[in-house]
Amino acid sequence: MKFHKACKVSDVPRGKMRAVSAGGKRIVVYHTGTGFYASQANCTHMFAPLARGKIIDDCLVQCPLHRARFD
Repeated sequence: MKFHKACKVSDVPRGKMRAVSAGGKRIVVYHTGTGFYASQANCTHMFAPLARGKIIDDCLVQCPLHRARFD
């Protein structure tokens, strides 16, 4: 796996998420109580932008369109 710089730590406050480009792909970076995580930028259902969703219980990302949750 190759490392790609996505953003600065200060760009994503705890409890927030941000859509960024890294390695030629659009991703979302999440900052939770346990650290930083990343996923594809869009929900697999109707491709809603996950960065517009919510972080639930410090470990789940909720789709802004249909409220599905991902861990």
